[in-house]
Amino acid sequence: MEDETWVVYFLIWVFIGGGVGFLIGQAKGRSVEGAFFGAMLGVIGWLILLCGQDHRRKCRACLGAVPEGASKCCHCGESLAGVPSAAPMLYTRPVSEPGWSRVACPSCSTIHQIPNSSLIDGMKCSNCQIGFVPVPIK
Repeated sequence: MEDETWVVYFLIWVFIGGGVGFLIGQAKGRSVEGAFFGAMLGVIGWLILLCGQDHRRKCRACLGAVPEGASKCCHCGESLAGVPSAAPMLYTRPVSEPGWSRVACPSCSTIHQIPNSSLIDGMKCSNCQIGFVPVPIK
């Protein structure tokens, strides 16, 4: 009887940890990651999720997170026409010059060509004026 008690405790850990992780992840647009981190790491996974990046789309006026499909911001009432979804489609193009990389703004998907030495610095989009860390498009 005592040999099977660890299995019961382990299953309780997985279900409670995964459930709480799912709820925390859902609030940040990362429900699957939340369930995984919560089930595997418990409280540490919850902290990772709480400190992690929010994957929901943002209002350009107030930077509040808005649900998918919304036409107006639920925080400030600003129209969301033209605001891309949380995961914008990136257009891949070959880099024409060595030493340069193409990066896309995560907010408006504008393509920028910057020197490779600038990849470690943050930059501001010339179109929407939102700051972001550049990630090269392959």
